[in-house]
Amino acid sequence: MAVFKVKRTDIDFSGDDIHRFLPWLIGVMACLTALLLCLTVSINGWIETRHSDYSSSFTINIPTSAKKPETVTKVIETVKAAEAVAKVEEVSDAALQESLKNWLGSGDISALPLPTVLEVTLKSDTADNFNHAALKQKLTAISPAIEVDTYEQWVAAFANFSSIVQLLMVALAMIIIVAMAAAVVFTSRTALKLHARSVALLHSIGAEDNYITKQFQQDTFFLVLPGLVIGVVLAGAIYWGCGQYIATIPVSVFPSLEMRSGHWIVLMLIPLICSIGSGVVARYAVLNQLRRTL
Repeated sequence: MAVFKVKRTDIDFSGDDIHRFLPWLIGVMACLTALLLCLTVSINGWIETRHSDYSSSFTINIPTSAKKPETVTKVIETVKAAEAVAKVEEVSDAALQESLKNWLGSGDISALPLPTVLEVTLKSDTADNFNHAALKQKLTAISPAIEVDTYEQWVAAFANFSSIVQLLMVALAMIIIVAMAAAVVFTSRTALKLHARSVALLHSIGAEDNYITKQFQQDTFFLVLPGLVIGVVLAGAIYWGCGQYIATIPVSVFPSLEMRSGHWIVLMLIPLICSIGSGVVARYAVLNQLRRTL
């Protein structure tokens, strides 16, 4: 059975302190980058889910002043008459009281006057084009006190805030990647100075700059790759653990951290892209330094 072996370079890099320092540094950076990007993927999916949920439904509030059986019946009939409406459900008083406990505490609130709340669900293919204003005008004609809550302002504010958070996390991930590239440049130039005699010897026997830079490029690639893989695996384990913990919290305000296809793509691409990128960065850093000094 053939065993994969990394081709040895003509320059002996094994004794450099860099081989003990750089993989750990790269691993920490890869872990942080993976966590940030995975969280960005989760928030993006959360925004899409929330937007879909709230754009396809809205509520109608009939206050106690207008809470009459005939009024409620007429409102339900008016809403159901709309072609885009899939169903209309009246929220029970028990459900309203349970939701109020989050704000008023666990005391006895059964004596509080409660409005009639109707949950309206729209057909998925007509939700975006539904005319809320026309329906509100019809309901206002029944009773001016009736309110239609379409969540538009809340959804817009939520989406804007979430987008800002996503941009911030992506920016932090990019900063970490730039710092990773800077570390590779620094260590590659340091390695070039440490092995100046070997480089001069290779030059003396006819080796070209491209051949020498390939030695550093290959060494950097296989040096950072283990750190990237370990960092990404650690990030995946941490993220999965956090997802399992959040799933046990009975509050829907937190985004789901369940591992999905987007997360796996991010975790697989980070080692591949960063290892290739590190090799390219090391190559051009060494090549630029060689042209300056030789």
